[in-house]
Amino acid sequence: MRYLQSAVFIDDNIYNQISKSPEAVVNAEPRQPKAVIQPEVTVQPTATASPETPPSSEDRPTPPFRTKDLVGSFAEFGIVCALYEPEPNFPTDEDSVVFKLCQTADLVILDWDFHEVGVEGTKPKALIANLIRSGNRVAPHHVRLIAIYTNTQSLYSIANSMLQHLESEEMKPEPVDGSALRLQVGSSRVVVLGKAGGVMRVETEQPFTVMEKDLAKRLLNEFAVMNEGILPSCALLGMAAVRRNSRRILDKFPACPLSLKPRH
Repeated sequence: MRYLQSAVFIDDNIYNQISKSPEAVVNAEPRQPKAVIQPEVTVQPTATASPETPPSSEDRPTPPFRTKDLVGSFAEFGIVCALYEPEPNFPTDEDSVVFKLCQTADLVILDWDFHEVGVEGTKPKALIANLIRSGNRVAPHHVRLIAIYTNTQSLYSIANSMLQHLESEEMKPEPVDGSALRLQVGSSRVVVLGKAGGVMRVETEQPFTVMEKDLAKRLLNEFAVMNEGILPSCALLGMAAVRRNSRRILDKFPACPLSLKPRH
């Protein structure tokens, strides 16, 4: 997608607290809230391999989440992906840093829990509602794709919580193509995606589980589907051409120096 140029990934566990540099996130126990939309399923335990038998490729642990792979996945498509780790209790209003950062990005990727204990999703729900409200005020409306990218086990519980919050904010979220994991709210779309890495999810959630190295490709596809059709495609191609050739366009209109000589 030529139109897309920037993305922002917001998580509360991006940087090593000692070196302050991006690194692989420490393997954490996957969160397992009770699913609301999708019923729970029982997973049968598997047999443990004997010490003499080397583990198969399916039994080997999945490598931890790597922000380097995530940023690299966007770089392959010429998209700049910014990493941002907010402080605890960060604000999400329109004057906040995190809101301004998300407002200027073409793609917004959010974790589901930010330094939260007990109740998850408070910050992303407030931020997403503010972004949608702001996008719907401008004319024409700001088209925005927001992805929740989480290690939480039940993606349906997140989608249900997001749906209820947007309804409480007097918005009208609608599931897309019968999938509760895609919500259309005005000109904005919210998609719930799960991080891969040993988290057991129900069968209908498997297509929404994405490895970090494949995240950019998946979001570009989601954006394309969101704007499918001849007229939207032509409009995006036109805007993309303007964005990529802005320097050439400005060169056609050289600056005219103002005369300092006063006129009589």
